[in-house]
Amino acid sequence: MSIANDGSVGIGTQTPTDALLDVEGPNRINKNDLFLATGTDRNHGLGYRWYIGGSKIDGPFLYGYSGGALGVSAGWGLPMVIERFFTALVKLIAI
Repeated sequence: MSIANDGSVGIGTQTPTDALLDVEGPNRINKNDLFLATGTDRNHGLGYRWYIGGSKIDGPFLYGYSGGALGVSAGWGLPMVIERFFTALVKLIAI
C-alpha cells in the first residue's frame, strides 16, 4: 500500500493514478453493495442479489432510487429490467 503526496492511496501499486483510491489486481466486496451516490445515499448502487421479487437473480444487480433495477435472470442468463423495485409491484421485463 502506498500514499502519494496528493493523498491518493494505492493498493497493489506504488504509483496511484487517476483516482483517490487506485486498486491494482482483483478485489472483492463479499456480497456487500457498492454505493454510487454521495453521503448517506444508499438508494443507488451495485450489489449481489440471490432473489428479487420472487425471481432468482444470483448475480450482479444495479439499482436506483426511482425503482429501476437491472440484473440477469439465473439459469437463462437473460438480461432483465425490474420496474418499481421498492414497491409491492414488481414487473420483470426480459430484454
